[in-house]
Amino acid sequence: MCNFFKNKNVDKFLKPKEYEKAIIELKKIITINPMLENARHNLAKLYVQTQQYREASAEYKFLLSRKKISAELYYEYAMLHIKMNNITEAMEMLKKITVLKPDNAMVHKDLGVLYLNTKQIDIAQEEFELAYKLAPQNLNICFECGNFYHAITKYQEAVNYYQKALEMASHPIVKRSLAITYISM
Repeated sequence: MCNFFKNKNVDKFLKPKEYEKAIIELKKIITINPMLENARHNLAKLYVQTQQYREASAEYKFLLSRKKISAELYYEYAMLHIKMNNITEAMEMLKKITVLKPDNAMVHKDLGVLYLNTKQIDIAQEEFELAYKLAPQNLNICFECGNFYHAITKYQEAVNYYQKALEMASHPIVKRSLAITYISM
């Protein structure tokens, strides 16, 4: 968590089973000073950890309304939207990151996954290709590119990406996906 948790009142509650106590401490701090962005950001993260998604969303909205613009904040909010099954909103947050950091390969990969899930195949392919271009040595990107090509039944392309992923690390999920793709051919 952020440096804000160096506060002795909150620091002792960071064990997962004591998140609720940390939430109570942060709420006390925010009651005293509602504009403390670090406290609100950490509260949002704790709400996500405890699956209090509406409360987390309210904190992220507050932070964004304060013009707190950061790729990290947009990414966290996008992941929250995914958990809440608000795919359109998640895509909007990820697109904002591509404006701030156009070379963030993982964000392009995440957009590719969302576009694939919403059946926007051409845009998904563009995002996956850009992600791979930006980070060809990233195991996760190679694996997701393989998944994309498998999903659209371009099995040889899928095999190529899975093999690239296996060259980086011998991971059982990648091996399984490669095997399934060979069977599908």
